[in-house]
Amino acid sequence: MNQEPPAPPSPPTRHKLNERTWGRQPEADAWLQRLANKCANRVGDAIKRQARKAGRKCGFIVIVFDFGENGYMGYAADGRREDCIAALQEWIALQEGRLHQDPPTDQ
Repeated sequence: MNQEPPAPPSPPTRHKLNERTWGRQPEADAWLQRLANKCANRVGDAIKRQARKAGRKCGFIVIVFDFGENGYMGYAADGRREDCIAALQEWIALQEGRLHQDPPTDQ
């Protein structure tokens, strides 16, 4: 069985929040954007590194929000907005019991 040599590591990808404003106070929103970007950079790099080792391709979404009634929310992701929305909707349906998923199989 021929195995291909592992691909050389790629440079870390820097992920940016989309530019949409989620709150009423720009300074709170800017802080959340910086926090989401920092989290996305670290999480994204780790996920990509582990996925590459396993021969898989994975995406991620980081959601950052304030607790409370007047909180703010933002997200950072490495996928297209439409794909992220579809993934989140599917995950919510699964959590609510409206969608059943077969258990994962080892590859």
